[in-house]
Amino acid sequence: MAAGYSRRLGRHPDGAQLVGNYGFLAKAHIASAIAETAVAVLLTEIDGRIAAQTTALANIDRQLGQIDGAIEKAMAQGKVNAAMALAGGQRRNRTELQVERLAASKVLAELRVEEARIDGQGRMAEGELGPVRYLAALWAQTLNPSCAGSS
Repeated sequence: MAAGYSRRLGRHPDGAQLVGNYGFLAKAHIASAIAETAVAVLLTEIDGRIAAQTTALANIDRQLGQIDGAIEKAMAQGKVNAAMALAGGQRRNRTELQVERLAASKVLAELRVEEARIDGQGRMAEGELGPVRYLAALWAQTLNPSCAGSS
């Protein structure tokens, strides 16, 4: 009767508590899924911010290109005095754009570093879960030898 009672409580014939093992593995799987989702959300947010910053940087580059292009066009037409006047008139705007570009580049670099840090944390969490996944596969094979080749 004691052996039958033990089986009704969810004990495997070798004495391991199936519910305890299943609970441990389920908890690890759920924690992993939550961590992976959190990393994915953070990476998506960072990717959006990187895209916005890249667009802002491209806009600044386009404006600088327009100023430089107008000056070069005047020079190419032989209007040296007009080109020098245009360059002098746009000096302040160009300087402000260069300062903005430098700041935008710095923010973009910081965002890329943050993205790499978050990605690294996600990979570390994945690596920490490896042994648990191995145990889950091993445990499943022990309980159901017919699924030994399926993992």
